[in-house]
Amino acid sequence: CAIVSVHWLAAGSLVHPNPSTGAFWVESADEEVRVIDPTGRSIPFTVQASTERTRCLRIAEPGLYSVCVGQGEAMRTARLLVE
Repeated sequence: CAIVSVHWLAAGSLVHPNPSTGAFWVESADEEVRVIDPTGRSIPFTVQASTERTRCLRIAEPGLYSVCVGQGEAMRTARLLVE
């Protein structure tokens, strides 16, 4: 038996896949989600699907973004690369 490939996800990973081709899943129930570019500008996104704990979002433009989930002290942030 040979290992062909390994894909590691960090425990509690907020966004996946990362990098993405535009569509990605965000770990969020019904919390606020914001996507911000490196200049601090809010980036529009569409929600393509959702489950009880996750949402599939799509960003049209390639780039490096911050995905923010929640508000205040409970906010979680992850970097996302869209290729």
